[in-house]
Amino acid sequence: METKNKDSSMSTDLNSLNINNLDEEKEANIHMDQPSEDIYTRQMMPEINNQTNNQMNNQMNNQMNNQMNYNQENIMTEKNNNSIMSKIINKMKLPIIAFVLYILLNFSIVNSILIKYISYFSTDNKLNFIGLIFKAIIFSIILFVINYFV
Repeated sequence: METKNKDSSMSTDLNSLNINNLDEEKEANIHMDQPSEDIYTRQMMPEINNQTNNQMNNQMNNQMNNQMNYNQENIMTEKNNNSIMSKIINKMKLPIIAFVLYILLNFSIVNSILIKYISYFSTDNKLNFIGLIFKAIIFSIILFVINYFV
């Protein structure tokens, strides 16, 4: 009989433990399903919202500033590299154009065209001093026009 009492008391204890566990689980589920009012009131407090907003704004501003600084550094190094090359190109444009133009105006075809159409520029089928001055004026005008547009 003692064993039956022990068994029945054990089963009663187990049942009460199971019921207690079930009650605790239900309460936990209720708390999980329905957050406490404390959370809601805490979210509505302006001090807390302002702090988190300020923190987020500060982080975003820091990230944006870092990105802008990085971009500016890259642009500055590119400008320095490009500025040296662009300076060389800009300084070499005019001499190269003058060189090519001088070569083109000294072809014998140009001299023969000037002699053929304007005989005032020739003596003995050769270009005289006035013809050379005329070629220099043409050279200067063409160089000015090219330099103005380039």
